[in-house]
Amino acid sequence: MNAPDPRRSRGRRQLIFVVLVFALPIVAASVLALADWRPRASKNHGVLLDTPQDFRAQVALDTSGAPLVWNSADGIWHMVVRAPDNCGAPCLRMSDSLARVWTGLAGDAMHARVVWAGAADADTAAVLARIPQARIVALETTLLPPPVAPLAGDELAPLTVWLVDPNGYLVMRYDAGFDPTGLRADLRRLIR
Repeated sequence: MNAPDPRRSRGRRQLIFVVLVFALPIVAASVLALADWRPRASKNHGVLLDTPQDFRAQVALDTSGAPLVWNSADGIWHMVVRAPDNCGAPCLRMSDSLARVWTGLAGDAMHARVVWAGAADADTAAVLARIPQARIVALETTLLPPPVAPLAGDELAPLTVWLVDPNGYLVMRYDAGFDPTGLRADLRRLIR
């Protein structure tokens, strides 16, 4: 009987090591994908729409009658709120939240616009006036659900924020009760 060749067993160990070096990351990635894990930076805070919808043909006229351009070369993201009439306190809170989001974007703020679709009472209009990129518009569209008025006895209105990308496509929504810091984080990532 021949004695085992030490070079052969060493070569076998090296081959196994090389296979493991290449196979372990693939196995780890597969396990993480099956567990639906994603790095924190790649998670959206809003709900990404399954199919982006073309918003370019939606006519939005501001208070002076000028149309809003959804797709421009300036790379502007639009935060659209469709507000009900006589909204009151919920609309005031939403406009204040959007003003804080816009201000929190700092140097990137000029690439974000607040579009207030619907009536704005004096207090809400005053808050929106603090945002140079805000527009109060009349918007007739079937792509967004109609606004829901506040419930009687309940101060909360289910206000949703919709995100339209610089190419004019409706891509994301933030449902009622969303965290404005999540919207700001998403916008910061998208604008860059």
